[in-house]
Amino acid sequence: MSLLPQLLSILCLKSGADAGSFSNIAPCHLPLDKLRRTKPRSDGQFHLCRMVEWNLLTVNIQQLKGVLDNMLILTGADYDAIRLSIKVASAATLLSLPFGFAYAYVMTFVRFRGKVLLEVLVNLPLTLPPVVMGYLLLLALGKNGWLAPLLEPLGVRIIFTWKAAVLASAVVGFPLLVRSIRLGMDTIDGRLIQASRTLGAGRPDTLFTIILPLSRGGIVAGSSLMFARSLGEFGATIIVAGNMPGVTQTIPLAIYDYTSSPGGDRAALSLCAVAIAISVLVLLVHEMLTRKLARRD
Repeated sequence: MSLLPQLLSILCLKSGADAGSFSNIAPCHLPLDKLRRTKPRSDGQFHLCRMVEWNLLTVNIQQLKGVLDNMLILTGADYDAIRLSIKVASAATLLSLPFGFAYAYVMTFVRFRGKVLLEVLVNLPLTLPPVVMGYLLLLALGKNGWLAPLLEPLGVRIIFTWKAAVLASAVVGFPLLVRSIRLGMDTIDGRLIQASRTLGAGRPDTLFTIILPLSRGGIVAGSSLMFARSLGEFGATIIVAGNMPGVTQTIPLAIYDYTSSPGGDRAALSLCAVAIAISVLVLLVHEMLTRKLARRD
């Protein structure tokens, strides 16, 4: 309340009154919560207290805004990196979701030879360094890569574009998505599937009426992990997409630039704060959806 005398002086100047005339106003010296519950002695005192309260609130908001402005230093390139990170993570999650669900379904409910080998290949990005995965993608999608004869006639260019960042994030995060969906499918009671088959339901009917609804928890968990993993992808992205501000630079790449340049600590810390805020928001949404689905079940 050290600002109260200054505010009273300002009000005195505006109203032409003497500063001593405000010394008997008791409600103005109370905390704001008590001030709201205190009955004013007159209409003049009531309006004066409201003016003081409003000025105090305005000053506090301005001080808070100043603190945030000093903490968060974001340039136009930083905002581009934030938007691109969210765009890449969302696209990678949506692109991987149907393939992840189909793969989890096959690995859970279909028996075939070579199943172990396929599972090892899909889970390989979990054990390999992301830089290795990025280099393999570069060899496959480059100008003279393994898939160049297929991509060049179509005029498709992926390397060093934001699409390459999406592909790198999708490949690296795909095992996390699949594992979560498979965990959800493993909890499905096999008797329900057998009962549907007994009643004449085919595989598509069983898939869309039993397996898909009962796998929603795993799908939500896998999508959240996939999004978070894509948001923090660095190694594969910098190899296959590069680090071009406004084109392929995501939050991790921008932080890398700031930490490797003198005087970039505050800017790097600002982007770290943004990344933490986005991650917390993703986790909160995941918890809300999980609890909502649990109540429905």
